[in-house]
Amino acid sequence: MADEVWVSGLLSNHKLQLQLGIRKKYFGHLWYPRKLDASHAIPEAVAALRQHKDGHALRREQFPEAIAVDDEEEFATTGDMLSLGGFYAVRQKLADVFARFNLGDGGLIPVPLYKADLETPWPKQYYWLNFGPHKDTFLPEASEHIRYIYMDKKTGVETLKYIGPPNDGLIAVTDNALEGPDLWVEARLWHKIFLSGGLARALIAAEPNVDLKLFRARVVESE
Repeated sequence: MADEVWVSGLLSNHKLQLQLGIRKKYFGHLWYPRKLDASHAIPEAVAALRQHKDGHALRREQFPEAIAVDDEEEFATTGDMLSLGGFYAVRQKLADVFARFNLGDGGLIPVPLYKADLETPWPKQYYWLNFGPHKDTFLPEASEHIRYIYMDKKTGVETLKYIGPPNDGLIAVTDNALEGPDLWVEARLWHKIFLSGGLARALIAAEPNVDLKLFRARVVESE
């Protein structure tokens, strides 16, 4: 519905960060071994992952150059949303839903996905979900279960965290949230993705085999 705002806790769904049966390659680097220890970490990749999970749009070259499936049985256990190289990705079914909506400066990025030989294209297409839009409509004083995390010393902006259950109406936003992109993050609220009512209901109707942890925010009319 046009007058609804929904919240997703998918960024806190740690099961979606399990990189099952894959290898990855970053631009300018060799293919990662599948079992990777911390000594192999690439600083720019770590920084890009942090930006992605904070809901910032990335350039194409900040994502992995390619992904390979080296354990097809394990990869088959993944759902309609999954982690490819640490970045959130979706199968075609959900990509078709997201593509119908305004994703602002984010969007869908086709994943170059290969079989274990690193050359044969994987038969099904996957897409990275590149977050991007930010809004500042969150109302902490009208919300429940909000905890202070930290303040940015440069900007003086507080970052807050919702620690309550996924129940409707416990997070409040102004009606300005109804304008602009259908998928966004709130500037002051940590690790929550916001969706328009239309996008949220379309995702629910698609019956994904993954828990997007969706619940409705309360929209407060601006004075």
